[in-house]
Amino acid sequence: MSAFVSNGKLYLNGMVGDYTWFTKDCFTFEDVMTALDQTDRSKKLTVHVNSAGGDAIDGAAIYSALAALPNGVDIVIEGIAASAGSLIAMAGKTVTMTSSAVMMIHDVMQFTDGNSDDHKRALSALEAMSNVYAGVYAAKSKKSVTACRNLMKAETWFEPDQAVAAGFADKVSGPGARGLMVAAFDYSLFQHAPKKLVDLAAAKNWKAETKSPVIPKEKTMTNTPAATARAEAAARIKAIMMHAEAEGRTALAEHLAYETDMDPEEAVKMLALAGKAAPEPTMTYEQRRLAGHGITEHDRRRAAAMPEGYTSAISGLARPDYRGGGDPKASGLVANMKRRNGIK
Repeated sequence: MSAFVSNGKLYLNGMVGDYTWFTKDCFTFEDVMTALDQTDRSKKLTVHVNSAGGDAIDGAAIYSALAALPNGVDIVIEGIAASAGSLIAMAGKTVTMTSSAVMMIHDVMQFTDGNSDDHKRALSALEAMSNVYAGVYAAKSKKSVTACRNLMKAETWFEPDQAVAAGFADKVSGPGARGLMVAAFDYSLFQHAPKKLVDLAAAKNWKAETKSPVIPKEKTMTNTPAATARAEAAARIKAIMMHAEAEGRTALAEHLAYETDMDPEEAVKMLALAGKAAPEPTMTYEQRRLAGHGITEHDRRRAAAMPEGYTSAISGLARPDYRGGGDPKASGLVANMKRRNGIK
């Protein structure tokens, strides 16, 4: 987790969202909410941001959570605020960029699969989400939504003085003697990233390497501290959802991961015994949560924190809820599989 409080200030460093299988430097909406619980809500909060972006949905939720704080926040961009990272920065009543920092805004992106209808729905959702992002940038810069959207489509990068002139930042601080200090990220993935960032990433070998999920060998103890319990719960879910046996059995894998306390090893055994289903729509579990099927209190808090219009932007992607009557196969599926295959 790279969202922490030090000397009363909140620091957000790394990718936005749960990218723990790529890097340890990442933070989620839940991480930020947990960190905010350690701050003094009676005072204005200073938030230091160094992020190349990541998950657009987490970024939107974090932005809204910071913008809604009663005494506001002052944002300090140290290194980089790009993509979802720059959206988070817009929450500041003031936005200060260090003299060595950079900012980037662009259209929301995601990977999709499925048939032509699935891609049409994804395209519609991406367009709506990008418009919501543009509205946030417009509110800060006093530009029109259309003008901001055009900058996003062009993937526009700003040096500190340029960001101030464009209205996305308020001032520049520091002599810049430290040189380029940005979050570790493969900047070659961006279409128009400054050459100095691409060269730096190559020199530092900043490449995302997928790590195999590790299945926990021990059950979570009832007296585990809350932070450790959350991490172990996330590891358990990841071990099930990222296992090869989950492919083609997404509905059952989601049920076992999110709605039971079954150990990953037992869940994988059950997945192996189940037949593979036909390809499912591209709607992910995460999107279903935000479309109204909240599972935990953190889910509800994150959905409630979204900028106006954001949740409705993805509502067209919803698919049936497999936890109950939405799929006749889901009801009693786990119990039947256990009985038939002798799994307790």
